[in-house]
Amino acid sequence: MKFAVLGMGRTGHTITSYLMNKGYQVSVWDRNAEKIKIICQNGIQIEGALEGHFQPIGCVCIEDALKEADYIMIMTTANGHNEIAKRMKGKLHHGQRIIIFNCNWGAYEVYHILKDEIKEKNIIVGETGGMLLMSALKGTGACLLKSIKSKLSLATIPAKCCSLVLKELSEAFPQLYGVENVLETSMNATNPVLHAPINLFNLSRIENGEDYLMYGDAATHYSVKYAEEVDKERLTVLRAMGISGTSCLDMLNDAWGSKYENLYDLLKNTKSYKTAKGPDSFSHRHITEDIPFGIKPIQQLGRIYEVKIPYIDNLVKCYELCLGTSFEEQGPDLSAINLSGL
Repeated sequence: MKFAVLGMGRTGHTITSYLMNKGYQVSVWDRNAEKIKIICQNGIQIEGALEGHFQPIGCVCIEDALKEADYIMIMTTANGHNEIAKRMKGKLHHGQRIIIFNCNWGAYEVYHILKDEIKEKNIIVGETGGMLLMSALKGTGACLLKSIKSKLSLATIPAKCCSLVLKELSEAFPQLYGVENVLETSMNATNPVLHAPINLFNLSRIENGEDYLMYGDAATHYSVKYAEEVDKERLTVLRAMGISGTSCLDMLNDAWGSKYENLYDLLKNTKSYKTAKGPDSFSHRHITEDIPFGIKPIQQLGRIYEVKIPYIDNLVKCYELCLGTSFEEQGPDLSAINLSGL
């Protein structure tokens, strides 16, 4: 199989190196053409859980990256999914698969933008329930792979195609397992549930641009307790929708192969979290991605299904009041969501 990786930030760097280390051909694209020029010239140097130097095929034009790809991997933050889908319009080929890593309603958005082309060309769209590779970017062309999760969920549109995609990706991504639909992957994401409450308790650190550890310093008993209440409300919304839900504690224990009895101990003692840095500005993805694309959709669905979610409601309101912004027009519009259509 041939892969195209769209978005060359830290996750794009690491997924490209990961795939090339397994022997796959990878084309890469980024809206910042300068990044691609640097990668074409210098390649990608990766260290940590994977060591090596890789030279992907760099494409300044997205059409060049897509034309030979069997699998298209979208590796942008959630607020980039919409733009990527629009850039791909009219450039896809029959039978291609599009996989959005780290969910956040990416498959839902891509499908609704490209619905006609997807149906006409028999294209499958999928997303994972989180990020497989924990990594850090050291500069364009250089990255650190901290660790690889042992398990990660996957769902597709159409839902019935999930088993086919899992079979095709079994060698490249043996960590993936299937769930019922993309509502399950997006609603069972752990990052928003953890990041939004913990960061709320540390807004002054973020405002001051402090250098601190996300879980070593910022995750206190009170902030983690608030995250647990947000998680309970998320599960209540899922039950109201008739969708399978798993607690953050169980998902993270499953992902890391651990058996912690509470969320606080897991966050404090999991090796991969010990060096994770907290946000240093309000433009960080923990704010711009996890609230409008993670927490806000749960709130929106809670209202649709008439579920009381006071912790989530107050979490969103506190951010909006403190930051002087509104998340109402940000993120996916789920007001007309069609469960049967997924």
